[in-house]
Amino acid sequence: SDELVVSEISGRKLRFDQLQRCGVSGRCGHVSEFFSCEVTGEVVCEQELGTSSLSGLRVLKRLLRSSDRDSSRLGLTHEFVTCEVSRLKLLADEAAQCSVSGLLVDVSLLRTCPETAARLLDERMELCEATNVRCSPAALTSCCVTNKRVLKRLCSVSAVSGQTAISGELRQCEITAAWVLPGELFRSQF
Repeated sequence: SDELVVSEISGRKLRFDQLQRCGVSGRCGHVSEFFSCEVTGEVVCEQELGTSSLSGLRVLKRLLRSSDRDSSRLGLTHEFVTCEVSRLKLLADEAAQCSVSGLLVDVSLLRTCPETAARLLDERMELCEATNVRCSPAALTSCCVTNKRVLKRLCSVSAVSGQTAISGELRQCEITAAWVLPGELFRSQF
């Protein structure tokens, strides 16, 4: 008759010829209680495996490290990036590029511009001097009349010079109906 042994993993009885030993823990169990590391191919008991929070790969726990941002999130070494501001080691999905500086940073440091939806570091945001809204520099332009930095959508272009100004600063020509800068209007002598 076949000799029965007890699995050190599940406690179930099994035939001796179905016994396998974990190369990491040394624990013995039924062959069905072992799994392959998706990186090394090493066959181990399930307790020796962990799952990458980024890729979902089941790998040896010793191949995983935790994110500096959230220690419950684990990843393989190549799945990490370094935040260029805080120097924290983050999983790639915890970082994004600042649209202004190009720096790869922790997503928690980024703000979304209400005008362009661009994501950028707070210190890269600029204030619209007409609305007091903080936004991306790309959403602003300089008014040639007031020299204020204002939202582009608040401005118009002079039909004469092509210069940009806050729309309320432009005047309409009584003859052509074109919108122009105040200094570009003059009365005809005829």
